[in-house]
Amino acid sequence: MCRNGYCLFFILLFLLLFSYFFSYVNESDRHLNYYLFCALFITHPLLMLQWYFYLQAFEIAVSIALVAVSLTGIFTWIKENRLSGLIVGEIAMIWAMGSYQSNVILYIAGALGGFLLLRQKNIKDSLLTSMKLILTFTTGFLVNTAIGKLFSSDSSYLDTGILWGKVPIKECIHNILKHIQEVLLGKTIMNLGFALIVLITLLYVIYNLTRHSSVAAYRSLVLVILIATPFFLTLYMGNIPVYRSQYVLPFIIGFCFMYFSGSLFKKHIRSNLWIASGFIIIGCMFVLQQLQTTLKLWYTEDIRYQQDMAMYQQLSSSLVQTNQYTAGDTVAFVGTWEAPLNPSCSAPIEFVGISHFSLAKDLPPYYYHSNTYAHELRLTNGIELGMPSSEQMEIARREATDMPVYPSSGSIRKIEDGFFVIKIGEDPYPL
Repeated sequence: MCRNGYCLFFILLFLLLFSYFFSYVNESDRHLNYYLFCALFITHPLLMLQWYFYLQAFEIAVSIALVAVSLTGIFTWIKENRLSGLIVGEIAMIWAMGSYQSNVILYIAGALGGFLLLRQKNIKDSLLTSMKLILTFTTGFLVNTAIGKLFSSDSSYLDTGILWGKVPIKECIHNILKHIQEVLLGKTIMNLGFALIVLITLLYVIYNLTRHSSVAAYRSLVLVILIATPFFLTLYMGNIPVYRSQYVLPFIIGFCFMYFSGSLFKKHIRSNLWIASGFIIIGCMFVLQQLQTTLKLWYTEDIRYQQDMAMYQQLSSSLVQTNQYTAGDTVAFVGTWEAPLNPSCSAPIEFVGISHFSLAKDLPPYYYHSNTYAHELRLTNGIELGMPSSEQMEIARREATDMPVYPSSGSIRKIEDGFFVIKIGEDPYPL
């Protein structure tokens, strides 16, 4: 769970708002288990990688809450023809999409889920509801795009990751298939929850097709599209998006567990009740599994921070012992150093578990960006160190070529007055 108190409030708020949205839209006697949805959504490790960024986490939590507000407003217009709902829904949608691109996919998933919860009397009602959802989404998306072009000249980090047209098509297709395989097989920080959902969906679609109902067939199509939403970004980019942008996946898992168990409970048949109960128990098991992985990631990050701080204090003490260092002097760290993690830690993933002395070290100019992260530690260490410029970083790298690695003697060198270099690891990059 996020450690930012303001973020935590909005996390609880968007869970409540989504639960209210599902309750409002649900027009049948389904007994929706909102607790299961919330637990499966919020405990997933993908969310931890988003909450890792303490300041950004608040903004993301607010934007997800706005997605829920938008969906509630749009469906209020659809169900009750309230113009106020349409206006609030569109404004909240534009704000949410402008805050974070992944909210575009989250909104689509939420709209599809809301459609499945609505009672559809005939195919005409289904098509009319679909047209309203498509129209409102398209309007909000186009307005958000226009605002982005007017007030921002920089492309988002998702756009910079688009590989279509930059690499062979075969490589893009390979990335898409690799991502699907990773999610279905529960690799890295994933689990088999989504694979189970796909299996249940397949059975659900087969059952609906045997009913020879156009409404049932159309709802099956909507459900299949809903299941595919976690891969929309992958298809758009031709590349696997960063984990923290994939939070539509736990949303889908939570919603489907809630939807399928609720659909079984509404039948009031004893065998169905037993199946639904078993389904809920399996969902709770996935919650515990996700919680274990998420807590392990937080623990890994705690250990990483402690090791970074210990290293920083050791480096600071060694600088002072040279009797040449003056508070505020510029210090350049050259080389790669990774925080030693104990066996209870998880493998480093994205930013989690990776030392600030090594973050973004491979981006040119080499080690300049990792020095930026490393020097941020001084804010919590009470020691004044000057940050080297990109030009000074080049000088420090050339100076460190014949230096031993810290803590060996000679690993700290004064280049000139007020400018030191410390070789904390080997430097494999070209000068």
